[in-house]
Amino acid sequence: MTLTPYANKTAAIKKLLEDIAPHKTGCATCGEPTGDAEDFRDHLSMREYSISRMCQVCQDMVFEWNESDP
Repeated sequence: MTLTPYANKTAAIKKLLEDIAPHKTGCATCGEPTGDAEDFRDHLSMREYSISRMCQVCQDMVFEWNESDP
């Protein structure tokens, strides 16, 4: 399964979003390729990607996650 923040958008809106996006593909923060379900720890992280386009590594840094967190 590939996630995309543009999945339910019309063609015109997709084009507009792609034109203004800082990174056409991958993480909006670091630019690394991402978007496949296996790239994310859980459903909440996948949901966050659909909102922010941040990869798991960037989400972990922004939200200060560490392995001891539940």
